[in-house]
Amino acid sequence: MKNVGGQAVLEGVMMRGATCIATSVRTPDGSIETLEEPIESQGSSWRQLPILRGVVNLWDSLKTGVRVMNYAASFFEEPDEAPSLGRKFLDRLSNGRGEKLSQVLTFGVSMVLALGLFTVGPTLLAQVLLRNTGSRLSFNLLEAGLKVLLFLLYLWGISRIPEIKRVFQYHGAEHKTIDAYERDLELTVDNVRRCSRYHARCGTNFMFLVLVVSAVVFSFVGTTNGLERIFFKILLIPLVAGLTYELIRWLGASSSKLSWALSAPGKFLQRLTTAEPEDSMIEVAIRALKQSEGLPYTVKDLKRLGDQALKGTEGAALDRDLLLCFVTGLPRETLLAYPERVVSLEQLNHYQKVLKMRQERRPISQITGHKEFMGHDFLVNESTLIPRPETELLVEEVLGALQSQPFGEEGPHILDLCTGSGAIGLSLAKALPEAKVTLTDLSESALALARQNALRLGVSLQTQWIHADLFDGLATPWNFDLIVSNPPYIPTRDWKNLSKDVRDYEPRSALDAGETGLFFYERIADKARQHLRNGGLLFLEIGADQGVSVPALLRSYDWQNVEVLADLSGRPRIVRALWRRTL
Repeated sequence: MKNVGGQAVLEGVMMRGATCIATSVRTPDGSIETLEEPIESQGSSWRQLPILRGVVNLWDSLKTGVRVMNYAASFFEEPDEAPSLGRKFLDRLSNGRGEKLSQVLTFGVSMVLALGLFTVGPTLLAQVLLRNTGSRLSFNLLEAGLKVLLFLLYLWGISRIPEIKRVFQYHGAEHKTIDAYERDLELTVDNVRRCSRYHARCGTNFMFLVLVVSAVVFSFVGTTNGLERIFFKILLIPLVAGLTYELIRWLGASSSKLSWALSAPGKFLQRLTTAEPEDSMIEVAIRALKQSEGLPYTVKDLKRLGDQALKGTEGAALDRDLLLCFVTGLPRETLLAYPERVVSLEQLNHYQKVLKMRQERRPISQITGHKEFMGHDFLVNESTLIPRPETELLVEEVLGALQSQPFGEEGPHILDLCTGSGAIGLSLAKALPEAKVTLTDLSESALALARQNALRLGVSLQTQWIHADLFDGLATPWNFDLIVSNPPYIPTRDWKNLSKDVRDYEPRSALDAGETGLFFYERIADKARQHLRNGGLLFLEIGADQGVSVPALLRSYDWQNVEVLADLSGRPRIVRALWRRTL
């Protein structure tokens, strides 16, 4: 029989299952952290005796509740916040164990307030209202009614607090997840959402039944004296807790009409103490339940998490699988073939963190640190532009032009301007082992990354590196057979129209080309003439709306055979030009 219990905490859920107590919390960065604690052995057989076991379990539940609530709250404390004077005093008082003492005091104060509100208060108020004139029956009825009224007012009042309302939403997620599990449904967000948020074994039900049981038990107290009744009530609390525990166990296991009737008021009150959860809250509850019951996560489970996280975004299925390949180290074909393959908790945690990054529109390549280009794996980071598939056309056109010309044993000399990750120049070096490639960039961090890529591709001996702004630092003129570049070409006025993936995560210096978008093309058109041999070639990638302006600019600097090449979608993508000196 499945017998999972739980508790909502600040931005999380605690589940007590067959293998452990698992507390999962949605942290401020959007990830889910889970604390697993062993379930204490019940030890002696007397701890299993009816009624007595209820007292023991109530005490254990209170201790666990305080502990897991403090665990959840720890994620939302200011990291640099100095200890308060009270905390320092408790540390001195307890030889450095101020946190533990603080928890004990919090628990003690909470118990005193609860006793005052629901035990002492109703008794004294009933005594004042009746002024010792009523019968014992009327006193008991009034006292019980006041307890219920105060309890309802308390629940209604705290439900108005925004932070508590979120806790109640997590409470709803806890109930729905347990209900789905007990109905043998697959634990997915969609399945859980369709389940009930009202449960017979809920703490709200327990508290309401405590009021009912206490009213019955205290009716046998033969005095209407306020202080005497308060004394006996405190004395009888263990008995009330034990009887209520046995009753709640029976209600959870029974499907009779009587059990339904007894559960109905508590379930009705759960309309106050639970609320419909967000999908992200259900994910937290599922995580806690699975870990508490020792249930594994599979590739299929992670795909569902990915679908949920990336729902509504373009290319969601591909992004989901690419990130899953990244965290598991498995090829996509394996993930498709083995959906029931078990993944580790570390991989699950990593996957949810990278999904959060993608939700924030961080590019996949920056999350994984890799991008395929021309069949090669390139390292990328935030200091470089991410190589685009359309830029492969630029490399292919350059290769076609070079392979049609005889260069002899020495091979062609190529200059790659604004190299970034080195994708263009290094791909050319890899395809042309006899070529010598010079790569320049204004960013030192970009050059450092490009050098790593050269080592990975095994072309370091073919390369020369210059930290420079375009042609600055190139001392020898008329040296190269071919110059290639994918320079910045986005007009400043268009920057705000770029997608969030590009605008927020790729370096603006690799994209923004001034008001007209021609700033770098004009410099290249002018200076490239000094660094090409006679008959040398220039290849430039351009924006889709620059198929007229860039060729016109090149012709104004006397470039010849200027030609515009379109990409697969028919848009202008590449400009090719020839330089011949007139003597």
